[in-house]
Amino acid sequence: LQQGAQGPVTRPEVETALAGNLCRCTGYRPIIDAALDSCGGPADDRFSERSAARLSALAAIHDRADVFVGTPDRFFAAPATEDALAALYLEHPDALILSGATDVGLWITKALQAPPRIIWLGRLRGAFSAIEEAGDKALCLGAGLTLADAMAPLVRLHPDFGEIMRRFGSAQVRASGTIGGNIANGSPIGDIAPCLIALGAEIELRRGSELRRLPLEAFFVAYRKQDRRAGEYLRRIIIPRPAPDRAFRAFKVSKRCDEDISAVLGAFHIGLAGRHVVFARIAFGGMAGIPARAAQAEMATIGIDLDDPATWAPALAEIGNDYAPIDDARASAGYRNLIARNLFLKTLMEISGIPSATTRISGFEAPHAAE
Repeated sequence: LQQGAQGPVTRPEVETALAGNLCRCTGYRPIIDAALDSCGGPADDRFSERSAARLSALAAIHDRADVFVGTPDRFFAAPATEDALAALYLEHPDALILSGATDVGLWITKALQAPPRIIWLGRLRGAFSAIEEAGDKALCLGAGLTLADAMAPLVRLHPDFGEIMRRFGSAQVRASGTIGGNIANGSPIGDIAPCLIALGAEIELRRGSELRRLPLEAFFVAYRKQDRRAGEYLRRIIIPRPAPDRAFRAFKVSKRCDEDISAVLGAFHIGLAGRHVVFARIAFGGMAGIPARAAQAEMATIGIDLDDPATWAPALAEIGNDYAPIDDARASAGYRNLIARNLFLKTLMEISGIPSATTRISGFEAPHAAE
């Protein structure tokens, strides 16, 4: 937990930092009280001068050169440029691409896997981890951007997206994991992909010197299978900004608020002409083997009259026809279908004008700012 330059930390800041703390021997209340007491004054880092000297020494030996340790059959590589990455991955398309290791680390420590060829992306700089604001049209994020660094631009994109990111893992996970890694991992319960699909995001892939763009939804083919050719990697995500006449909502349902995997995540992008719906993109995670759109519900949503809830029923009913979720430890299929429908209903209620203080759980879901 770090103290801000403006003064003591607040209780929400302490709770956010504790999202990654699973030691409950004493209970969280005394831990929170201790943090508020010990961090109650201005920051006073007695080690700042020593840290600065150490960082300076490390920077002096950073030669920005490619690293390759091992043989072609078994190696660890850390390319320093994207051209070097593209060439190396084209030569070794079966190598494991590694970034923050928030998921791959568990393959090694829990599943005891030993990948023979690893390409680590931590030395790459430039566009691969850049944030590009294309005015009011689009937001472009490099695939190597950490989740922590992606939070601010995604909050500016929409506050609901920011709330999804705040509940993504913990501060420690967000500091290490990357936005590209979360997408390329292909998990059906990843939190980012449904939001991006609802917003109509595209991705840019690179294979050697060739670049290719495709809609994010087309990238996911089946469980853990993507439209990605041998030697091709994800390098950039292009996210259109919601137009003024469109509303966006995103909701995560999990067994606990912080640092928990989603049972269902729903993202809704709704376009209006007056009080009638003329555009709809709806995407869910946790409802299928891949993050996927609710095509039938989208079609049934067109023409909805926000002032007549009776017109909402056909679209709400179609959610059950769009997906066939499974029963697992996180939720039953019946629960998932019910929750998906209710999240859609909550979205329609909010964009019809019902205050989010009525539709959202205080202390669990962040209130939505007025459009």
